[in-house]
This record gives sequence, C-alpha cells and structure tokens, in this order.
Amino acid sequence: MEYVFNPIYNKTPAGPCAAGSDVTYVIKVSRWANVSSVFFVMVNDNDNTVQKIRMPLYSCDTAYFTYKATINFKKAGLFWYYFEAKNGNTNIFLCKTQLFDIEPMGKPNTSFAQIVYDKPSVVSKNYRSGIIYHIFVDRFKRTNTTKTKEGMILRDDWGGEITKNSKDFLVINQECFGGNLQGIIDKLPYIKSLGTTTIFLSPIFESFSYHKYDTADYEQVDSMFGGEAALKNLITEAKKLGIGILLDGVFNHSGSDSIYFNKLGRYNSIGAYQSKKSKYFDWFKFDKFPDNYSSWWGITTLPQFDAGEATLQQFIAGPNGVIAKYMKMGLLGFRLDVVDEVADVMLDKICARVKQVKPDAAILGEVWEDAATKIAYSKRRHYFSGNQLDGVMNYPLRNSIIDFVLHGNAEGLASTFFMLKDHYPIEVQNNVMNFLGTHDTKRILTVLTENRPNQALNLLKLSSAIQYCAPGVPAVFYGDEAGIQGGDAPFCRVCFPWGNENKEINNWYKKLGKLRGMDLLAQGDCNVLFAHNGVFVFERLQETKRIVVGANCSLEDFKLNLKTPYTNFETGKKVKDFVLLKPQEFVILLT
Repeated sequence: MEYVFNPIYNKTPAGPCAAGSDVTYVIKVSRWANVSSVFFVMVNDNDNTVQKIRMPLYSCDTAYFTYKATINFKKAGLFWYYFEAKNGNTNIFLCKTQLFDIEPMGKPNTSFAQIVYDKPSVVSKNYRSGIIYHIFVDRFKRTNTTKTKEGMILRDDWGGEITKNSKDFLVINQECFGGNLQGIIDKLPYIKSLGTTTIFLSPIFESFSYHKYDTADYEQVDSMFGGEAALKNLITEAKKLGIGILLDGVFNHSGSDSIYFNKLGRYNSIGAYQSKKSKYFDWFKFDKFPDNYSSWWGITTLPQFDAGEATLQQFIAGPNGVIAKYMKMGLLGFRLDVVDEVADVMLDKICARVKQVKPDAAILGEVWEDAATKIAYSKRRHYFSGNQLDGVMNYPLRNSIIDFVLHGNAEGLASTFFMLKDHYPIEVQNNVMNFLGTHDTKRILTVLTENRPNQALNLLKLSSAIQYCAPGVPAVFYGDEAGIQGGDAPFCRVCFPWGNENKEINNWYKKLGKLRGMDLLAQGDCNVLFAHNGVFVFERLQETKRIVVGANCSLEDFKLNLKTPYTNFETGKKVKDFVLLKPQEFVILLT
C-alpha cells in the first residue's frame, strides 16, 4: 500500500473526543510514492473554515515515511478532515474509503469525521447489562380487565388477522386486540427469562387508535391499558426483577382528535382547530385556518407541534410538565419518536428535564441513519454533544446485518462497525439499541423466509448472534423470540402467540439472554478481525476476557484459525487450532 491511515488504528484517541482534548493522527507514505510533504486538512462543519496543517516527518523505515500531527479541539462540534500529499507539482488528495482506509484522488472527496463532545453520556449500568424487550402494548397480552371505549373496536379473536384496508387506515387504527399493562405485569417472569433489563413500551398516553402515536391527552395513561395505576404498578413490579421501563415519547405531533387540536369536537376544551383564541392555537402551525395546517408527513390526523412555542415547551418539559410527571413515577427514561423532527430548542429542554429528575436515565432517539453526522431539514444535529441523546436506534447495524446474511456483504457490515466506532462516543456505542425488527419494519423471520426459505431459521440465529455480541444493547421486538412473522407495518404488529411459540427459537433467545449478562458485552472493546468474501469475524475484548464471533455467508467453507483454546458457546465444547465454518454457519467462542 502506498498510503496507510485508518482512524480506528492510526488515531489517538480513537473515535470521538471530549472538548479540550488533543488528537494525534499518524499517516504512513510509501518511500516509493515520491511525496515531498503531507498536510492535514480540516474543515469546521459549523462555519466551513479550513485549516491546512503541515504534518512533520516523525520516523522512517525501509518501507514507509511516517508523518504525525496533533490537533487540539477546544470546543465541541463536527470537523471533517482528509490528507493532502505533494508529489512534485501534483496535489494528491487522500480521502476515506468504504472501509475507512484512504485512497489517492484527484480532488477532495469523502472526508473523515472528527466528533467532539462537551461531556460523556451517563446511563444506569443495569440498562446495558441485559436486553431491551420492545412491547407493542395492544398486541402483547390481554387480561380480563380490558374495556373498550367510544370510537374503538375491541376484537375478541386474539391473534386474528389484522383487517386489510389500504383506502382507510382509520379502520385499522380503530381495531384493538385488548393487550394492556396488566398483561405485561402477568408476564414479567417470562420477560425476565429472556435476560431483559429494560422494557420499551409503545406509546401509552390516551389516544383513539391501537398504536397511540396520535396522542389525545398526555396527562392520562390510556384507559384501555389500565390507566395511571396500571403504569405505576408495572414500574414497581418490574423494578423488583431489575427491569426498567422506557416510554415512547411522541412529542413532535399530537392527534387531531385530542384535547389540544379537537378537530372532532370530542373534548370540552376549545382546541386549536376550533378557534384562533384557543390556548393551544399557537402550539400548531396553520397555513390557512382551520383546514390547512402542518402535519407529520402530511397525515392530517397527526398535526405537528411548533417546537419553539414557549407554553408548549413548559407543558412538555417544564418543572411540572409531562416529562417530569412520568419520570417521577420511577421510569428508566424515554425513547423519543422521530427525534430528527423535534427541533433542538425543544429537544434540549426534554433531555435536560429527564436528566434533572434522574441523572442516569436513558434517553434514546429514533434516527435511521448515522446519527453523529445527521442533517435534518437542512440543519446539522448534535445528538451526542453530551446534552441530548444517550443513544439511538441502530438502523445502520440492522440494515448491514440483513445485507450480510442475505448477500454476503461482509465489507458493508465492517464499514458499519467502523462508522459506529469512529463516529459514536464510546458511551453512546454501548447505549445504542441494536435490533433486527421494530413496529416499523417487517418481522426479521419474514425477511429471511422471503429470501432464504430453507435457511431462515439458521440465518435468524446467525443474525442474532451478531446483534447480541456487537457493541450496544440488543433489542427484541416482542414475539421475534417466539417465531412471529409479519409484513410491513402495520402487519408486523400481530398478537403474541401465547402457547404456540416456536420452542427452538425461544430457547435460543433465552440462551443469548444469559450471554448478555457478561460485563464484557456491556462495555468491552470491539475489533473487526476479518471481513472479506462473505465472511465476517469480530471480537469483544476486556482485559483477559475475549469473545470471538465468526459468520460465514459465502458459498465456500471457511477455516477460522485460533491461536488459543476457546469454548463454543452453542455446544459448550472446547475447541482449539481452528473452526471450520460451512456456508451459513456461525460460531461464538468464549475464553
């Protein structure tokens, strides 16, 4: 190689740094490249100012000249950088590749990112020590206490097919199967048997849909779920088992059928839709009153809040607001729905209030891309500054795992591992929610069955092995561990098949849950060892403890050579020298 640099290996410290830190960059240039000088070029994302710093020659050997530069980052922010080499009168731009190496280009192209944060995230260690169990309340477990309410249809055929009506989703929205919070309490021992330390609930505030993303009253827990008393009881009973409760906070929009908007006139309040004199009028944005208003993705049943409105901010994030009320009940924290659409002015206040009540609370956000460099509505976000999110939903990892198991794209999976390690502060890496499916995606077993019907079960185990051993906290969408299938939302939101679980899949997830109890997986270092031709191997490392995960999604056998003896996690047998992985086989090795 003529040029050698990878931020994972040739930057100290690796990954993001705290404001005020020094970061050292080391690049090697082949003696035969005829390079006379090397420059470190950095662009401040905030104001696009450019610094071009000559890198001093640090050392040389028979193959390479080594250049080194140390930069002090005084303030938090995002900085882009690449290298520039001079070969006579020619400028060579050394930019980032998919695998975070460098390659020479004729002009500046893809740059590396240096993230600088104000302070590290602090979250309860118990959160990271197990798994997140993601429950869609209406579809998990029904008790005899569920009572219907006006405007809702209570199905009496638990597990029946969701009505398909592409022309009117209001029909689907009104159909409930009656799952409630008492049902979750009844199944807490089962949930704990999976290794759960966090239950992530779908929205629970009063609403007139089964999914509750169209909030009608933030100050009430939905009556069909059992009301506020049931939530308090769940928090108390879960805590006895070492389980924290994470609520889904939908603060970007409300429902049109709500106290605040009151489009259907259901409430005694004067809603924003009814009058410009409503105390809620300024909470929303009207282009032409009353029927032309801003709504989430143009869905008129979800009118969007004006995040800059002071009384709205007080209502949600004030000392006596919604956040404070529920956090004081003993919650672990919140997952924030569509957080990239919640303006910083509101997000800052929400996060500050959560941490004010519980300093080690968990605040997670729904972001579908690289959250460290995310631009939303032409504005760069700064989720990981230390003042906002503790973690995000790890869609990049999910997508890369699926691409790997279906198409053998080991390099793409390695690229995602490198991105997470280089862009996310170490605390955030350990907090991200690693999942294979959610209420917004097809069920993972369905994805695999549609593409590899004869191998789906084995590929599910392979996928979950990577998911559980990667940095972050594994999240299981209720029923995935029971073999549930389902298509795109809302048809992935089916009822849990109590008494008809797939025992093989269920036992595998329980076994993985025990593995997640290892401190090594909660905070150990992660290194990609091999990623090529459909084979991916990585390790987790902490002092003398080590886990190696190898997965073969190629068409040929792969020999994984071992320097020391290990124990095969799945079989419990000792192995040494090597492991032979046939196509679509994987192994988890423990020291």
